[in-house]
Formats: sequence, C-alpha cells, structure tokens
Amino acid sequence: FFVPSYYFLFFCFNLLIWGTNWVESRWKVRESSFPVQAKMLENMEQFASLQTNSVGLCAATILTDCIRRSNASTFSEITKELDQAINALTVGGQGSENRVALLSASELYKRYVLRISQDTQDSDELKQRMLKRAAYFTHRCSICRRQIADKLLPFIQHDTRILVHGHSRMVAYAVANAITKNRRMTLYITESLPDRSGAEFVRALQPSLGADRQVNLRTLRDSASAAVIPEGDFLLLGPEGGAETGGILNKNGTF
Repeated sequence: FFVPSYYFLFFCFNLLIWGTNWVESRWKVRESSFPVQAKMLENMEQFASLQTNSVGLCAATILTDCIRRSNASTFSEITKELDQAINALTVGGQGSENRVALLSASELYKRYVLRISQDTQDSDELKQRMLKRAAYFTHRCSICRRQIADKLLPFIQHDTRILVHGHSRMVAYAVANAITKNRRMTLYITESLPDRSGAEFVRALQPSLGADRQVNLRTLRDSASAAVIPEGDFLLLGPEGGAETGGILNKNGTF
C-alpha cells in the first residue's frame, strides 16, 4: 500500500510542476507588458517640457520608445502593450493634468501606427513597419506647430483685434510668432474660469513682449466676452483634443 501511494504522490507532484510550467509558458505576460507602467514612469520626466513641446509630440515620443523596447512577438500583443502604455500615460503621473489631450493624441497615434499590412509573421518586421510609421507621425508632430503659426501669420495684419478664449500652447506660439514679426494687435483674453487659464496665456506671451512691441493686452471676464465679440476680427482657441474625423474639443467650450 505504501509503494503505490508514494508513486501516486510523485506523479501528482510532477503533474503539478508540469502544469505550472505550461500555464506560465502559455499565459505569461512578456517582460515589456506589465513593466510598461514602470517604463512609462521612467519616461514621465519628459512631460516637464510640456509647456514648450506639444502634447502630441511628447505622447508620440514615449509610445514610440515603448514599441522599440517591446518584446512582443505578435501584432495583438503589441496592440495590448500600446493600450497599457496609453492607460499608464493618461492616468498616472503628470499626464493626468492633460488627460484629454494625451488620450486624443495617443489614440490618433495608435490608429496611425497600427494601420499596417499584417502579411508577415516576423515580429521584427512588424515592429520595423510600426516604427517607420511612428517616426513619420513624430516628425509631423514636431513641425506642425511651426507650419500652423506660419499659415496663421497672413491673417494677423497690423491693428488686428483678436479674441483669445482660454490657454493653448499652439495659440500662444502662433501669437508670439506674430508679435516677433512686429505685428500691431489688440488681444482680448478671457479669464477662462475655473482654472484661470487666461492668466497662463498672458504669462506665456511675456517672453515675446518688449518695450518696442505694439501689443495691447486686455483681459476680461468670461461673462463679458459677448460684449467684445463685435469688436474682434476673429477668435483663436486651441483644441483640448482632436478626433480622426477632424472634430475638436475645447475644455472651455466654444461660442
């Protein structure tokens, strides 16, 4: 009775070890999956430059680094890792302050990067295709701010009256670009409660303002914006988030 019981226990023990190893080899998440959270936190110091760099550029740079460091062997695994990275980016750390903008930029990035042909089973080739599209997306993000500012410049003639609603890094950059080109203008800047982002917009313009700059800044309460609309030539506001269809979202709303 003792010998059969010994062999039975030995068999059960080996079966347990084999089953454990099989489960780990079948369902084990690769090294780059759940450490995505840690890797995202390692890269989160890049968001210290969000005041000068666009949200889309920062998000594209960090997500591209996640793809480059990924050990995933299939398209679905890379997609899952990107989803985890986007979640870590938009929920944790300094990214929470720009959650809508980060989520919008990250989703547009993912849709563009993953739009590749899957006619190969080679994980390295898949990754290279993604990285090629990611590099193009990042390049476009890096130059679009200058292009937008240059295209806006012809609309800002001397003595232009502009109503600015809320704070946007893109709008601040474009207006500062016009100021450095010695454009005379009057800026009506709404207070933009509850975060008073209008004051933040004024601070963003301070480096471009000087004694020789003919710029008239007027801040006003949100409730008074309707009174100055007839005086303005046009309104400038930046999108908090953009959709693939071209739609935009602004945290303060629009008129």
